[in-house]
Amino acid sequence: MAKGVTRHYFDNDLPDDQRYLSHFAHGRLFGFIYFIVSQELRIVKIGATNRWKDLAADVDSRMTEIQLGAPFVNVSRQTAIACSTLGKSEPQVHDHFREYCIRGEWFQYTGDLKTFVDQVTLLNDEYDRYSDEAETYRQHVNDMKAAGNEPTLPIPDWPNVKPWKLLDTPAEPPAQKIVGFQPVFETS
Repeated sequence: MAKGVTRHYFDNDLPDDQRYLSHFAHGRLFGFIYFIVSQELRIVKIGATNRWKDLAADVDSRMTEIQLGAPFVNVSRQTAIACSTLGKSEPQVHDHFREYCIRGEWFQYTGDLKTFVDQVTLLNDEYDRYSDEAETYRQHVNDMKAAGNEPTLPIPDWPNVKPWKLLDTPAEPPAQKIVGFQPVFETS
């Protein structure tokens, strides 16, 4: 179970993949899956948390913990991708990409897994685009209504990126497997 995820009397015996449904069904803010990508090392951490700050996912506190636990990985907002819209749980994503697993929640960032994470990133970008366009459209409709006119802007297109569809077929095993890391030391 991810740190920060507290069990309650009604979900003590639920496996992780059903716990998220329990949180949602009982009116609490549900968790989100996040990806911490290290392009340099070609690895990605696939994790989950249900930490929230007000109504936004509290990615910063989780990133700080990960940085402390994995000092060799550059953890920042540019390397963190949070997504609550996958329709899959963290254990399901882990299981789908088990051939890419290096250890625990760290996976090789290549092949089908890289394609999947890149699609999640694209989905987040599309949601941001849609949100901006929807706000512009809403303001336009209000302005036109106040002037007694019909709106002239088209309704924004909903994002059409569906990374979860990539989870419908088995992942191809990576062409090469990371078997370990060797430190490189600088001489002064």
